[in-house]
Amino acid sequence: TEIIPIEEDIEVSSLVEEFLGAIVDIQSGSGLIKRCELCKRALSKGSCGEHGKVEGMYDLRIKGVIDDGKIVQEILLNREIVENLIGITLDEAKKMAAEALDQSLILDAFQERLIGRYFSIKGPRVGRYILVEDVKSSQKISDQDVTELIKEVEAL
Repeated sequence: TEIIPIEEDIEVSSLVEEFLGAIVDIQSGSGLIKRCELCKRALSKGSCGEHGKVEGMYDLRIKGVIDDGKIVQEILLNREIVENLIGITLDEAKKMAAEALDQSLILDAFQERLIGRYFSIKGPRVGRYILVEDVKSSQKISDQDVTELIKEVEAL
């Protein structure tokens, strides 16, 4: 085999997936979490899998499940997306948790605002997750909407 250099640029892009469905679950490990300052991995009981016991820094994250009626898809939302979607900043979440002396309060707020609601999400697939880069609230498609669309298609 021989390697032949070429003069043109090769465009490499990640495959962006779109998904429309209802959020049916917010998994444990979501909400106000702590990450390792060194590798940014989420801590489990104050410990990093790589670096052991560390102080950690707070972050917001959602590990969720979205369902379109046919496919169930796991999704990850980073702090920026979570703050925009929920309307609670990291600082506000830390303050709420401190006042209530309960970090699970943030996870409860996420579940209350998201479970059963429809969203259109967009982002690259990494393993079993879609890393959400764009999310928009969407209305549930009613049976009447489906019937009207079928009539329109049949009329063509």
